[in-house]
Amino acid sequence: MLPPAVYHVFMDNLFSSSDLFLSLRQHGHGATGTARANCGIYKDLAVSKNKDKLGKSGYEFNEIRVIPTADNQVNQIAWKDNALVLFMSTVFKRNERIEFAAEYNNEMNHVDRGDQLRSYHSYDHPVRRGAWQALTWHFLLEVILVNSYVLQLHGQPSWKRYTSQVEWRERLYNDIFKAFHHDTQLRLKREKIRLHSLSGPSGWGG
Repeated sequence: MLPPAVYHVFMDNLFSSSDLFLSLRQHGHGATGTARANCGIYKDLAVSKNKDKLGKSGYEFNEIRVIPTADNQVNQIAWKDNALVLFMSTVFKRNERIEFAAEYNNEMNHVDRGDQLRSYHSYDHPVRRGAWQALTWHFLLEVILVNSYVLQLHGQPSWKRYTSQVEWRERLYNDIFKAFHHDTQLRLKREKIRLHSLSGPSGWGG
């Protein structure tokens, strides 16, 4: 469906919707994710999902049905595993069958491993000024710390790889403090020069 994308985003059913997937596609990014029955997915698939709870979905084991959205931009998928699972994708096509489920599970395992890595060194620091600050200072900061650790561990850094999260974080903290200290010293020096120039030469005005 989608030409080679810059990114292929995988997500769980908390975020999936046809509007989001269409927007990602229009920006050149692929997306695949599980979907809820109430996310705006094709009505017949949603009905089958609800009936599946009663064992009346009408699907055989391993059966898959793919229905594109009206604009043919997003594939809506129902797959009967142990339960009926709903998916959306702008990448996987009708004839690619179970490949989307295998790749989805593989990629979401990376998310689980990321959550696990964050849990090792999370901290409890109360935020009293709104949920957005908790998101910024807790979740996003931890994601940055873990992702940067993983990237240097499996990438090709110009330094010796850090195999310990603790050592990697210590390196980041030290480098940030050094840079901040250097910038602070420069600002203080400039301010001292500015004040000296305003006061004029010593003994002036005698």
